[in-house]
Amino acid sequence: MQISHFLSLGSNVNMPIYFEIVAAAEIMDYELFQTINGLAGKFSLLDELMKGLTLYGPFISVAVLAVLLLRWKMKEFLTGILGFAAMLTGLGMDFLIGVLFYRGRPFVEHHVNLLLQHTQDSSFPSDHTTATFAIAFAVWKFNQKLSSLLLILASIIGVSRIYVGHHYPTDVLGGILIGFLSVKLVLWLFNTKGFSAPVKTNGQAIDK
Repeated sequence: MQISHFLSLGSNVNMPIYFEIVAAAEIMDYELFQTINGLAGKFSLLDELMKGLTLYGPFISVAVLAVLLLRWKMKEFLTGILGFAAMLTGLGMDFLIGVLFYRGRPFVEHHVNLLLQHTQDSSFPSDHTTATFAIAFAVWKFNQKLSSLLLILASIIGVSRIYVGHHYPTDVLGGILIGFLSVKLVLWLFNTKGFSAPVKTNGQAIDK
């Protein structure tokens, strides 16, 4: 049962204040979802752009990591390893969260503008967002300019997940947080194992 249902019961229910806060956040989450997803179906060009980003956008981020690996420069190579490790770590965290905490997707619980079909697995968190932000945060250690472009791409991909009807805004926010934490975790593991983290100066890698 949704927390917001309790809020609708009125003042006869003496709810703890945190229930009220969670319920209000849930309402805001859905209202923001409606605002973004409500644009779907109104602008055919925007629809195609968002569908393209949600389907193929993550591959652009992965391709950047592949290029870094293939260049075989030590700092770029380590950045590519960091990015792939962080991405896989984040997706593993997403899987565990989805198993332990199921959240129905918007198109399961509400009438939405669904532009692309999707399985009815857990909505929280957004795998697309986790993966692309993990890569962008990892590349920050190597090149801030490139990372900034990847962060913009990841942000638009996150919005596209809401636009096509697959995720709530908080699913995307959760993906951003997990992407960040996965990079921190992998960096910590690298450091404990004696690997040097990639460093940068003015956005450029320092080769050894």
